[in-house]
Amino acid sequence: MLANMVLDSFHRFYEGLVDRLPSIISAFAVFLASWLLARLLRGGVRRALARLSTTAHVDVLISRMVSYGVMTAGVIIALGLLGINPGVLIASLGLLSVGLGFAVKDIVGNFLAGVILIFQKPFKVGDSVVVGGMEGKVEDIRLRDTVLRCPDGRLVFMPNSNIFVAAITNNTASGRRRSEFVIPVPWDEDCESLLETLRTALLGVDGVLREPPPRVGAEEVKDGALQVKVAYWSDPSTDTFKVTTEALLRLRKELDFCGEKEIGASDP
Repeated sequence: MLANMVLDSFHRFYEGLVDRLPSIISAFAVFLASWLLARLLRGGVRRALARLSTTAHVDVLISRMVSYGVMTAGVIIALGLLGINPGVLIASLGLLSVGLGFAVKDIVGNFLAGVILIFQKPFKVGDSVVVGGMEGKVEDIRLRDTVLRCPDGRLVFMPNSNIFVAAITNNTASGRRRSEFVIPVPWDEDCESLLETLRTALLGVDGVLREPPPRVGAEEVKDGALQVKVAYWSDPSTDTFKVTTEALLRLRKELDFCGEKEIGASDP
Protein backbone atom coordinates (compact mmCIF):
# COMPACT_ATOMS: atom_id res chain seq x y z
CA MET A 1 0.00 0.00 0.00
CA LEU A 2 2.73 2.42 1.01
CA ALA A 3 4.76 1.46 -2.04
CA ASN A 4 1.80 2.23 -4.31
CA MET A 5 1.35 5.66 -2.70
CA VAL A 6 5.02 6.46 -3.22
CA LEU A 7 4.85 5.32 -6.84
CA ASP A 8 1.71 7.37 -7.43
CA SER A 9 3.43 10.44 -5.97
CA PHE A 10 6.44 10.04 -8.22
CA HIS A 11 4.14 9.42 -11.19
CA ARG A 12 2.20 12.64 -10.56
CA PHE A 13 5.45 14.57 -10.05
CA TYR A 14 6.82 13.16 -13.32
CA GLU A 15 3.67 14.02 -15.23
CA GLY A 16 3.66 17.52 -13.80
CA LEU A 17 7.33 17.93 -14.62
CA VAL A 18 6.78 16.76 -18.19
CA ASP A 19 3.85 19.13 -18.59
CA ARG A 20 5.86 22.06 -17.25
CA LEU A 21 9.13 21.14 -18.95
CA PRO A 22 8.61 23.52 -21.92
CA SER A 23 7.93 26.38 -19.49
CA ILE A 24 10.99 25.50 -17.41
CA ILE A 25 13.20 25.35 -20.49
CA SER A 26 11.80 28.63 -21.79
CA ALA A 27 12.31 30.31 -18.42
CA PHE A 28 15.89 29.05 -18.20
CA ALA A 29 16.56 30.21 -21.77
CA VAL A 30 15.20 33.68 -20.99
CA PHE A 31 17.27 33.89 -17.82
CA LEU A 32 20.43 32.76 -19.64
CA ALA A 33 19.79 35.18 -22.51
CA SER A 34 19.24 38.09 -20.10
CA TRP A 35 22.45 37.19 -18.24
CA LEU A 36 24.46 37.14 -21.48
CA LEU A 37 22.82 40.35 -22.72
CA ALA A 38 23.53 42.05 -19.39
CA ARG A 39 27.21 41.14 -19.62
CA LEU A 40 27.43 42.37 -23.23
CA LEU A 41 25.63 45.62 -22.47
CA ARG A 42 27.73 46.21 -19.38
CA GLY A 43 30.94 46.09 -21.38
CA GLY A 44 29.48 47.91 -24.38
CA VAL A 45 28.02 50.79 -22.36
CA ARG A 46 31.24 51.17 -20.42
CA ARG A 47 33.34 51.34 -23.60
CA ALA A 48 30.90 53.77 -25.22
CA LEU A 49 30.96 56.09 -22.21
CA ALA A 50 34.76 55.86 -22.04
CA ARG A 51 34.94 57.27 -25.58
CA LEU A 52 32.91 60.24 -24.39
CA SER A 53 35.62 61.01 -21.80
CA THR A 54 33.31 60.73 -18.82
CA THR A 55 34.52 59.93 -15.33
CA ALA A 56 35.59 56.30 -15.03
CA HIS A 57 33.49 55.57 -11.96
CA VAL A 58 30.41 57.12 -13.51
CA ASP A 59 30.96 54.79 -16.46
CA VAL A 60 31.09 51.84 -14.07
CA LEU A 61 27.95 52.94 -12.23
CA ILE A 62 25.85 53.45 -15.37
CA SER A 63 27.02 50.19 -16.96
CA ARG A 64 26.21 48.28 -13.77
CA MET A 65 22.76 49.84 -13.51
CA VAL A 66 22.02 48.87 -17.14
CA SER A 67 23.25 45.35 -16.43
CA TYR A 68 21.14 45.03 -13.27
CA GLY A 69 18.10 46.38 -15.10
CA VAL A 70 18.38 43.79 -17.88
CA MET A 71 18.88 40.99 -15.35
CA THR A 72 15.85 42.13 -13.35
CA ALA A 73 13.68 42.19 -16.48
CA GLY A 74 14.92 38.72 -17.42
CA VAL A 75 14.09 37.32 -13.98
CA ILE A 76 10.57 38.81 -14.09
CA ILE A 77 9.91 37.34 -17.56
CA ALA A 78 11.29 33.95 -16.49
CA LEU A 79 9.03 33.92 -13.42
CA GLY A 80 6.06 34.74 -15.61
CA LEU A 81 6.85 31.78 -17.88
CA LEU A 82 6.89 29.53 -14.83
CA GLY A 83 3.42 30.71 -13.90
CA ILE A 84 4.56 32.89 -11.03
CA ASN A 85 2.92 36.30 -10.92
CA PRO A 86 5.71 38.82 -10.21
CA GLY A 87 3.19 41.27 -8.76
CA VAL A 88 1.95 38.73 -6.23
CA LEU A 89 5.53 37.77 -5.41
CA ILE A 90 6.51 41.37 -4.81
CA ALA A 91 3.41 41.91 -2.67
CA SER A 92 4.32 38.83 -0.65
CA LEU A 93 7.83 40.10 -0.15
CA GLY A 94 6.33 43.39 0.94
CA LEU A 95 4.90 41.67 3.97
CA LEU A 96 8.45 41.00 5.06
CA SER A 97 9.54 44.60 4.52
CA VAL A 98 9.10 45.55 8.14
CA GLY A 99 11.33 42.73 9.31
CA LEU A 100 13.87 43.19 6.55
CA GLY A 101 13.81 46.98 6.71
CA PHE A 102 16.26 47.21 9.56
CA ALA A 103 18.54 44.64 7.94
CA VAL A 104 18.73 46.36 4.55
CA LYS A 105 18.62 49.96 5.80
CA ASP A 106 22.40 50.26 5.99
CA ILE A 107 22.86 48.53 2.63
CA VAL A 108 20.42 50.86 0.88
CA GLY A 109 21.90 53.89 2.67
CA ASN A 110 25.43 52.98 1.56
CA PHE A 111 24.22 52.37 -2.00
CA LEU A 112 22.47 55.74 -2.28
CA ALA A 113 25.41 57.52 -0.67
CA GLY A 114 27.76 55.80 -3.13
CA VAL A 115 25.67 56.95 -6.09
CA ILE A 116 25.70 60.55 -4.82
CA LEU A 117 29.45 60.47 -4.13
CA ILE A 118 30.20 59.11 -7.60
CA PHE A 119 28.20 61.87 -9.28
CA GLN A 120 29.28 64.71 -6.96
CA LYS A 121 32.93 63.63 -7.19
CA PRO A 122 34.39 65.15 -3.99
CA PHE A 123 37.38 62.92 -4.74
CA LYS A 124 38.54 60.41 -7.34
CA VAL A 125 40.73 57.34 -7.42
CA GLY A 126 44.32 58.33 -6.64
CA ASP A 127 43.44 61.36 -4.50
CA SER A 128 44.86 61.75 -1.00
CA VAL A 129 41.98 62.46 1.39
CA VAL A 130 41.15 62.75 5.07
CA VAL A 131 37.69 61.40 5.96
CA GLY A 132 36.38 60.83 9.46
CA GLY A 133 39.85 61.04 10.98
CA MET A 134 41.27 58.52 8.48
CA GLU A 135 43.87 59.69 5.96
CA GLY A 136 44.85 57.72 2.90
CA LYS A 137 44.93 57.38 -0.85
CA VAL A 138 41.66 56.50 -2.59
CA GLU A 139 42.11 53.10 -4.26
CA ASP A 140 38.52 52.37 -5.27
CA ILE A 141 35.05 53.96 -5.08
CA ARG A 142 32.33 51.36 -4.97
CA LEU A 143 28.57 51.53 -4.54
CA ARG A 144 28.75 50.22 -0.96
CA ASP A 145 32.08 51.52 0.32
CA THR A 146 35.23 53.43 -0.54
CA VAL A 147 38.66 51.82 -0.23
CA LEU A 148 41.46 53.92 1.31
CA ARG A 149 45.13 52.96 1.45
CA CYS A 150 46.63 54.42 4.65
CA PRO A 151 50.24 55.69 4.74
CA ASP A 152 51.21 52.62 6.78
CA GLY A 153 49.88 50.31 4.06
CA ARG A 154 46.61 49.29 5.73
CA LEU A 155 43.40 49.16 3.69
CA VAL A 156 40.31 50.85 5.12
CA PHE A 157 36.89 49.93 3.71
CA MET A 158 34.81 52.94 4.71
CA PRO A 159 31.01 52.75 4.29
CA ASN A 160 29.78 55.42 1.90
CA SER A 161 27.04 56.50 4.30
CA ASN A 162 29.74 57.47 6.82
CA ILE A 163 31.65 59.42 4.17
CA PHE A 164 28.47 61.18 3.04
CA VAL A 165 27.92 62.80 6.46
CA ALA A 166 31.60 63.40 7.30
CA ALA A 167 33.86 66.34 6.53
CA ILE A 168 36.11 65.49 3.58
CA THR A 169 39.56 67.01 3.12
CA ASN A 170 40.96 66.44 -0.36
CA ASN A 171 44.71 67.04 -0.25
CA THR A 172 45.20 66.75 -4.01
CA ALA A 173 42.15 68.48 -5.48
CA SER A 174 43.78 71.90 -5.83
CA GLY A 175 46.90 70.61 -7.56
CA ARG A 176 49.23 72.02 -4.92
CA ARG A 177 49.82 71.72 -1.19
CA ARG A 178 51.57 74.08 1.21
CA SER A 179 54.14 72.88 3.71
CA GLU A 180 56.03 74.89 6.27
CA PHE A 181 58.67 74.58 8.97
CA VAL A 182 60.60 76.84 11.32
CA ILE A 183 64.38 77.35 11.55
CA PRO A 184 65.96 79.03 14.60
CA VAL A 185 68.62 81.51 13.51
CA PRO A 186 71.16 83.31 15.76
CA TRP A 187 70.67 87.03 16.22
CA ASP A 188 74.11 87.84 14.86
CA GLU A 189 73.24 86.51 11.39
CA ASP A 190 72.66 88.88 8.48
CA CYS A 191 68.88 88.35 8.33
CA GLU A 192 68.29 90.07 5.01
CA SER A 193 70.83 88.00 3.09
CA LEU A 194 69.78 84.94 5.08
CA LEU A 195 66.17 85.15 3.91
CA GLU A 196 67.26 85.48 0.29
CA THR A 197 69.59 82.50 0.68
CA LEU A 198 66.72 80.41 2.01
CA ARG A 199 64.44 81.36 -0.88
CA THR A 200 67.08 80.50 -3.47
CA ALA A 201 67.89 77.20 -1.78
CA LEU A 202 64.22 76.18 -1.70
CA LEU A 203 63.82 76.73 -5.43
CA GLY A 204 66.54 74.16 -6.01
CA VAL A 205 64.67 71.40 -4.21
CA ASP A 206 62.90 68.85 -6.40
CA GLY A 207 59.15 69.06 -5.87
CA VAL A 208 59.02 72.67 -4.68
CA LEU A 209 56.90 74.79 -7.02
CA ARG A 210 58.17 78.10 -8.32
CA GLU A 211 54.64 79.49 -8.50
CA PRO A 212 53.47 80.52 -6.00
CA PRO A 213 57.02 81.30 -4.87
CA PRO A 214 58.33 80.16 -1.48
CA ARG A 215 57.84 82.57 1.40
CA VAL A 216 60.43 83.14 4.10
CA GLY A 217 59.97 85.51 7.04
CA ALA A 218 60.67 86.09 10.71
CA GLU A 219 57.97 84.73 13.00
CA GLU A 220 59.13 85.38 16.57
CA VAL A 221 62.07 85.45 18.95
CA LYS A 222 62.40 82.38 21.13
CA ASP A 223 65.23 81.21 23.39
CA GLY A 224 67.49 83.95 22.12
CA ALA A 225 67.07 83.00 18.45
CA LEU A 226 65.07 84.41 15.59
CA GLN A 227 62.44 81.89 14.45
CA VAL A 228 62.39 82.02 10.65
CA LYS A 229 59.28 80.51 9.09
CA VAL A 230 59.69 78.84 5.70
CA ALA A 231 56.61 78.06 3.60
CA TYR A 232 56.45 76.61 0.11
CA TRP A 233 54.05 74.84 -2.25
CA SER A 234 54.55 71.38 -3.74
CA ASP A 235 52.74 69.02 -6.06
CA PRO A 236 50.47 66.85 -3.85
CA SER A 237 51.05 63.88 -6.14
CA THR A 238 54.65 63.79 -4.91
CA ASP A 239 55.74 62.55 -1.49
CA THR A 240 55.35 65.70 0.64
CA PHE A 241 57.28 64.09 3.49
CA LYS A 242 60.21 63.46 1.16
CA VAL A 243 60.08 67.00 -0.23
CA THR A 244 60.08 68.46 3.29
CA THR A 245 63.03 66.30 4.27
CA GLU A 246 65.04 67.32 1.20
CA ALA A 247 64.21 70.98 1.80
CA LEU A 248 65.41 70.78 5.40
CA LEU A 249 68.63 69.02 4.43
CA ARG A 250 69.28 71.51 1.62
CA LEU A 251 68.81 74.50 3.90
CA ARG A 252 70.93 72.96 6.62
CA LYS A 253 73.71 72.33 4.14
CA GLU A 254 73.48 75.77 2.55
CA LEU A 255 73.54 77.59 5.87
CA ASP A 256 76.04 75.26 7.51
CA PHE A 257 73.81 74.69 10.55
CA CYS A 258 75.21 71.21 11.16
CA GLY A 259 75.99 70.80 14.84
CA GLU A 260 75.11 74.40 15.60
CA LYS A 261 71.32 74.62 15.74
CA GLU A 262 68.49 72.14 16.00
CA ILE A 263 66.03 72.39 13.15
CA GLY A 264 62.38 71.61 13.83
CA ALA A 265 59.78 70.91 11.11
CA SER A 266 56.08 70.40 10.73
CA ASP A 267 53.91 69.62 7.70
CA PRO A 268 50.31 70.69 8.35
